[in-house]
Amino acid sequence: MAPTECPVCGGRVHEYERIETTHRGDRYRFCSDEHKSEFERTPENFL
Repeated sequence: MAPTECPVCGGRVHEYERIETTHRGDRYRFCSDEHKSEFERTPENFL
């Protein structure tokens, strides 16, 4: 499975890592629960 990038830090995130959220119909994956929470608080900072 191809890795993607965490929108918070740019780190590698693999498909099998299920730390994800949806924002305005788009799915985002994260390298940690902390980065998911940070994104959910202020998504405009990372888009």
